Amino acid sequence: MKKIILKCVCLLCAMSLFSCMGNQTETSAPESDTASAETAQDTAASDNNDVAEWKRPTYEELVEIMMREGKIVADFIRDNDFIYGHAIINPAVNWRTLDPKDAIKPEERIVACDRLVNWVMFRSGFIDQDYYFGINLEDYFNEHGFQKVRSVNDLQAGDIVFVNPDANGVPGHVFICAGKNLRYDGGSDARINGSKGPQPFNEPVNNFVRAYRPSPDFMPHPSMLEIYEPADESSAKISENATNIFESGEKDGTLTISKSYEPGKEYGQYEFHLNLTSYSEVNDDSPWKASFVGARLPERRKNATEPGGIFIALRGENEACLYVGCGAKAKIWNEPVASVKLPENFKTAHKIVVVDTGDVIKYYMYTALGEEILICTIRVSAEYDQIVVRNSDNNIIYAGTAVVNDSGYFGVWSHGAKTITSDIAIKAK
Repeated sequence: MKKIILKCVCLLCAMSLFSCMGNQTETSAPESDTASAETAQDTAASDNNDVAEWKRPTYEELVEIMMREGKIVADFIRDNDFIYGHAIINPAVNWRTLDPKDAIKPEERIVACDRLVNWVMFRSGFIDQDYYFGINLEDYFNEHGFQKVRSVNDLQAGDIVFVNPDANGVPGHVFICAGKNLRYDGGSDARINGSKGPQPFNEPVNNFVRAYRPSPDFMPHPSMLEIYEPADESSAKISENATNIFESGEKDGTLTISKSYEPGKEYGQYEFHLNLTSYSEVNDDSPWKASFVGARLPERRKNATEPGGIFIALRGENEACLYVGCGAKAKIWNEPVASVKLPENFKTAHKIVVVDTGDVIKYYMYTALGEEILICTIRVSAEYDQIVVRNSDNNIIYAGTAVVNDSGYFGVWSHGAKTITSDIAIKAK
């Protein structure tokens, strides 16, 4: 994985970016001596825990990172014909590698002022962002310890600047300060396509509202980025010699599994095997009228605020819909976050296998000819509450906050669809 944190940054180079429009105020970052002490402590902690070489960046280093990533993103959106608009998804996820061959659809090459900020912050290490519809920037900055800058004269490179207030004082535009009157800005087609010149371009700051200054003290550890990399191909593979620890016969409708599991404790990998038939007796496009196959489910699904659960919905269509639990920061039970195309439907029985290693969960199906098909790969970080889902082509189809239990139950249930299950077993190795 490409390390996103610079190990060595020339202080003089960083300081040339540090001053934008005036002197430091009480909103400035900690003094360098304090930062050095924190760096030493973090280095010692890393050594004690055998963690890979990583040092918490100083404020100057964080600014350097943001300036570098701002340039990369600004050049990329210009060179790949992005247009200004309201992007449904946060482009930071699908475009993190900035490789056109892995690009999302051309009609989705859309970015706006807030999305450019999201994107640059993501690539600078702030990856705990919602996948859909971006984030509320000011709430996010407050939650992550950003310091509020109240005067335009105090702006510095790396500050996130809000301008153009409406009648109620709510800002209508945001950009990243890159130096005196310099900015990284995705706020119009002219800014995006380079008509105003290559970014960062020169434009005075008018109608200033406020700005926020990031603090490296709240920056996530770069290891969080690992879950955005493809999982090792050898992980969460179906085992030929797994031990059978639970089995059940044929059943119509909902099935309650009485065997809980906790990867990494008694066994390193758990597998849920079953044959499934699912179809709706009424022609209805509602994705929640389906058979649900779940992993890491809570013991009881009491209400829609209980955390836990990853599951896919299957029925007599060539599609699987993905759900990622429930709770304040996750999708509700009847709202799928993504879907995957399947080679065959479930109007006839097909074998399904769910493999859970703790960090990686994979869903498989078998075709009528017995071919093993990967439906999706789910990576979960319990430490950082992140979840990333890839389809069989290894493209990210969902990423966001994980509201998932460390342990739970496998399960199958029906909602408005005819469900028949057989040859049900939980295996472990």
